[in-house]
Amino acid sequence: MFVLRLAWRDFMGDKLLWGLSAAAVALGVAVVISGDVVKSALLRALSTSEDAQMMWAGMTEQLESNLTAIGLAITLAAGFIVFNAFGISVARRRRRIATLRAIGMTKSQVLRLSLTEALLIGGIGAALGLATGPLLGRLTITAITLVTPEGLLLFEPGPPGGAVMIQAALLGLGISILAAIVPALQASRVSPIAARRPQEAGGIERSRAWIGWTALAAMLGILLYLRLAPPGAILEPPWDVRVALLFAALWLALVLLISGVAAGVVGGWVRKPLLQLAGASGLLVADNLKRARRRVALTVVSLTFAIALVVGLTGFTNFTFEFLMRPIIDRASGLGGWVVTTMDPLAGMSGYQDMERITLLDGDVQAVHELIGDRAVINAIRYSSVPELSFFGDNFFSYVVEPEETISASDWLFEFEQGDWESARRVMASGCGVLVMPSVASEMGASFGDVVGVTGANGLVDCTVAGIGSSFMTGSVIGTSDRSQFNATETMFLIVIPRVGVDRIAFEADLQTLNPDLTVTLLDVITVASNAMVEQIPLVFDGMAVLAVLAAGLGVINTLIASVVERRGEFGLFRAVGATRRQLRSVVTGEAALMSALGAAIGIVAGLGIAVIIPTVYGGNGWGIRDMDHWAAAVDGVRAALPIGLFGWLVAVLIGALAGLLTAQGMLRRRRLVDELQAERH
Repeated sequence: MFVLRLAWRDFMGDKLLWGLSAAAVALGVAVVISGDVVKSALLRALSTSEDAQMMWAGMTEQLESNLTAIGLAITLAAGFIVFNAFGISVARRRRRIATLRAIGMTKSQVLRLSLTEALLIGGIGAALGLATGPLLGRLTITAITLVTPEGLLLFEPGPPGGAVMIQAALLGLGISILAAIVPALQASRVSPIAARRPQEAGGIERSRAWIGWTALAAMLGILLYLRLAPPGAILEPPWDVRVALLFAALWLALVLLISGVAAGVVGGWVRKPLLQLAGASGLLVADNLKRARRRVALTVVSLTFAIALVVGLTGFTNFTFEFLMRPIIDRASGLGGWVVTTMDPLAGMSGYQDMERITLLDGDVQAVHELIGDRAVINAIRYSSVPELSFFGDNFFSYVVEPEETISASDWLFEFEQGDWESARRVMASGCGVLVMPSVASEMGASFGDVVGVTGANGLVDCTVAGIGSSFMTGSVIGTSDRSQFNATETMFLIVIPRVGVDRIAFEADLQTLNPDLTVTLLDVITVASNAMVEQIPLVFDGMAVLAVLAAGLGVINTLIASVVERRGEFGLFRAVGATRRQLRSVVTGEAALMSALGAAIGIVAGLGIAVIIPTVYGGNGWGIRDMDHWAAAVDGVRAALPIGLFGWLVAVLIGALAGLLTAQGMLRRRRLVDELQAERH
């Protein structure tokens, strides 16, 4: 109880420092919760139809996973901020901790004191995140609605799931405690004799520039290797993911090494230009960047991480949609066919709203066959949710076809790498055969010709892997004579492809004579609409990722607060020799803007590297896309991510400058400095 009271007193003594750290934790927790709110709202809007929920499962899973990833990244950035804040706190309270040691406090008590403070920060941050997460989810829904065509996505907001709330809270608490462990251990090692030493401001430290130059040379070597021999051309699942993660981790480690020494190097570079530009104030800005190198480096790292998230996520989504999904979607656009459905496929989710049944009646299917005769190929599309065959999450749909229906199937539905339609049809006719993408086969631990157990309506069903390749819309294909095994007895929609030589105008006119409750739409129009939707969704992720820049801005404020307090004697001396308060504000503001500009610039480099690594190392083999130009995909990703990175850089500099201005405005007041002195004495 004594430790808790002391921790609370210390917490209140550094309210601003700890409050900003808790706010960063809260932001990460809130984004994680908002992902669940968005997903649940999408599914709730389609609650009247299980079929519609299954069709949109991939979209909802992807939205949630991306938002959760952003939340995790922001929480990790908050960990850097908490770590930095504790480092600042231990340095400022070194004499006080030494005094406590001198009067009998043990190392373990000092350790518990620091970890209790971390628990308070994580608890308050988690509580704030739990309170604001649902609101952030609703704001995200509003943003998605604004950037997507009307009716494309529907939402029925509701409370987040209890399990997600608990997981997010534990995440906030866990990252706070983990971030505080090293500073807490350092505090526990403070010697009682340190109480007699005067506390000094961090001085200018020499930067080990050779570390940064070595890291930069290694990064250039990685880029050269990826340009000459992209591993994505030969890597197969699961090694494509593993090696891509390894390259990304190595790249980020090298970036961190550069971030650690960049402040000192840049401080030396800009010293003369700033002196010429702003006189003595500019000189102080450059020199202050080299003070307390470890603390400044951590602030730069948090900004680097935030901008890298924004840029890397943009590169990732561009590659996924432009080079993995779009080719698969466009494969059907050249068929020149029509889609017959019960709803309007161009209306998005609004076409499914309030529809208890979206499948075609047997009579309607029969009517289409009778009307068309042998003038066209008709493919019946049925869906089933099979976790083992799902590409996104556990609920993404698979196609279910009968063996004889595959006679009219073509490469638009499945493009074989291993196997062919004829052999696959024989397997399907003898029981159950599945056609899967290489990544799905890897997840199942199966190869071509293997028998795997998949979830059916009444338990496991043994199916043979009858083909591996690239599937339309990434859905696996299940071929069986008994569709009831997978609850796929009804047809979702029909794809009608006229044979060569058929009069298309007369053919379409005949289709329009079908039941007026049916909708007939050109397949080309649907693919264009699908691509338009794909282009809009990444905008939401970019907007959410900018929150990471805001979180990193809180770290800038923390560093500036400590820097101003440590240098209050210097500021008093400057005032005594004639410096104005405006000049001192410009020093603090310039220091913040320079740190933000540096961290954001390195973050752009980090993010662009990730944008290059994903297409060149991960590639498209897991999707069954073998003819990819990996370097062209990397260049396209860089081209898409760079404008976002530059915008993020500008936002980071503005946030940093504003943080510096507000910090200087509050901390350079005489009463504020007196309060800090009194808090330090106690």
